[in-house]
Amino acid sequence: MKREHRNQAPIETKALTMGLAVALFGLIASMSPLGMTLEEDMGLHWLFTLRGERAAPKDVVVVTTDRKSAFDLGVPQEIWKWPRSLHAQLVTELSNRGATAIAFDLFFKEAGVAEEDTKFAEAMHNAGNVVLIEKMTTPSTTQQNSGIIMQLSPTVQLREAAHALAPNPLPAVPFRVNQFWSYEPSPEHFATLPVVAALIHDLQPKTHVWELVNTMTPGVLPTQGNAQEIANHQEIAKKLRSTIRTTPQIVDPLVNVLTYQGENNTAFKGKVLAGLLKAIEHGDSQYLDYYGPPRTITTIPYSCVIQTCPPEDGPSIDFTGKAVFVGLSEEVKAEQKDRFHTVFTSPDGLYLSGVEIAATAFANLLEDRKISPLSWWQHLGTLITWGIFLGLVLRIVPQAPIFRTSAGLAIGFIGAGLISLGIYAGIAFILFSQFAIWLPLVIPLLFQLPLAIIGTVFWRYRETHHERENIHRALQYYVPGPVAEQLTKSIEAIGTTSELVEGICLSTDAEHYTALAESLDLHELRAFMNQYFKTVFEPVRKRQGIVSDVVGDAVLAIWAAPTLNQEMKQQVCEAALDIIQAVGRFNAEHPETPLPTRIGLHGGSMLLGNVGCMDHYEYRAIGDIVNTATRIEGVNKQLGTRILGSRQVLENVDGFLTRDLGRFQLVGKNRPIIIYELIGREAEADALQYDAVHTFADGLRAFHNRQWEQAITAFRECLTAYGNDGPSQYYLHASETFKINPPLHSWEGMMTLQKK
Repeated sequence: MKREHRNQAPIETKALTMGLAVALFGLIASMSPLGMTLEEDMGLHWLFTLRGERAAPKDVVVVTTDRKSAFDLGVPQEIWKWPRSLHAQLVTELSNRGATAIAFDLFFKEAGVAEEDTKFAEAMHNAGNVVLIEKMTTPSTTQQNSGIIMQLSPTVQLREAAHALAPNPLPAVPFRVNQFWSYEPSPEHFATLPVVAALIHDLQPKTHVWELVNTMTPGVLPTQGNAQEIANHQEIAKKLRSTIRTTPQIVDPLVNVLTYQGENNTAFKGKVLAGLLKAIEHGDSQYLDYYGPPRTITTIPYSCVIQTCPPEDGPSIDFTGKAVFVGLSEEVKAEQKDRFHTVFTSPDGLYLSGVEIAATAFANLLEDRKISPLSWWQHLGTLITWGIFLGLVLRIVPQAPIFRTSAGLAIGFIGAGLISLGIYAGIAFILFSQFAIWLPLVIPLLFQLPLAIIGTVFWRYRETHHERENIHRALQYYVPGPVAEQLTKSIEAIGTTSELVEGICLSTDAEHYTALAESLDLHELRAFMNQYFKTVFEPVRKRQGIVSDVVGDAVLAIWAAPTLNQEMKQQVCEAALDIIQAVGRFNAEHPETPLPTRIGLHGGSMLLGNVGCMDHYEYRAIGDIVNTATRIEGVNKQLGTRILGSRQVLENVDGFLTRDLGRFQLVGKNRPIIIYELIGREAEADALQYDAVHTFADGLRAFHNRQWEQAITAFRECLTAYGNDGPSQYYLHASETFKINPPLHSWEGMMTLQKK
């Protein structure tokens, strides 16, 4: 029991440490601009998708100027071409049928037929509850910086006849509309269409609500005798905003009275106003709680209001006590002209219209319901709690006895992660669907959860790895490192484990080794070669290579990865240059027994594995890549070079000066290969080397084009400038030979080598 207690305490401590690290990461990610953007663009969308549609209040109706209405009324599709006498009929009909507020999301910027405009103006004047759209714009950068806002209003006749004017500011597609402005974001703070409609809906003069507000917020409402002031709802909205911002303590008492349920279960007609007061208290904008896709809010065709329609064309609606929003709402993508991107934009591109968004905002005020993000402290507490929960669950659950095996451990991690995800997502869904509370989703589920899983797995790996290190250190004294690693993991797999990878082979060969072996006794030769191999091995290991094989004086090193990437090529090139430099220093220290070294490089597919049987295995590469690298190394002898490589390794490698030496048919190979020379690092190369490379390239191009005189001239210039350049000498000799005895017509520039 004591042992179990001692083992359990570190697990809990590590779980808490991991949880706090995950929580800190979540906090940093959530405070970043990317994190906030992802939560709004993805997290909010997921919550609405999971929740789906919900019923909209019946006291809000959209009257749509749709294609069907245009057809039924015999008018053009363009709403601005409709006779305004139709709008007069609509207003009169809605007013007679008890609509409390009529908001037009149509902009009447130009005068129409005088008689038609007069009828429309008279109808609005008689109704006394019509709101028209006006637009706000900043005409120039200078004016925008100075805070100047231009009002683009309807014609004078219609403006004076309307009960109020209000903007409906919405961003254009592709920006998604997640919030609505209760007050337009400008120094003037114009109240928007939903707000003005709410005031007209609830604040009618000589009503109980009017008197109540006038009593509890003196100075906000004008006196009953001034009709012009009474109709100025923009001024009322501004005063209401100012009063609430300066004296927020009046909000709760006023809301309680406005929503009071009497003995007969009746309330003052101030429900929308109560929601508006709370919205103003929390700022000039709030997140919209959408009800669903287009026409989720009760929608009736324009034509079905001013004339009788069959039941299948539209619902029969009692407009008594309802707010009506007039504008375009279509159900077919091709017919949508007024469209805005929202969380309910369908995959086929069906958008909500501006009038539906305004009606949604009004309905949210009516229900006193908005999407409520967590406060800063709630957000902080959620991410910390979630991070600690993940740390505990992912650390403790996989420790159960049923998860002891590798497969069981993986199942434990996956199961714990999925259960955690389900718990959090379930809580977020319930809070969102029932209470419109918005818990963050993206950071907890896409950032913190993967980090917790990866971090815990890595931590477990580190613990297991630490236990194996002692065994691995001991085995390394007796077997090569890779074999020791295999034995540490699984002794049974040593004869069968192999891996198909992409990689690069580096093959070296030392000149004069045969003479050296004859001149030294065995003990001296062993000591000398050990120093030489150390000189070669160190650059390989420094550049993350593996010494795979040593035969005589030759060394084979390999680099392996899933793909032959630029980083690997750079590491190999650095190793090759480091080997030449290190061997140069080694030869300077041993001038009597120098071992000039040549290097060949080739890349491609190879099989890495333990090769052998019975009681002896070696870790090495298997495949044509090894033989080709050795053959390329041998080409150095004929070209007088030090480092050669195939095009797969040296073409366009960043940071190094290379040159194309042409196509060669290597001894024992069926297919030709393009060989490059690695000259050095670009940062260390001088202008003479660059000039020689370009001159050589000109000569090689002329050589391939059978322009022997030009090739001879270029190679001679290269020799003059570059000194004893082996490739130039090789091709100069070939050019002079081909000048006398040209190759066959089918020759394509390939050089055939006869020696290894």
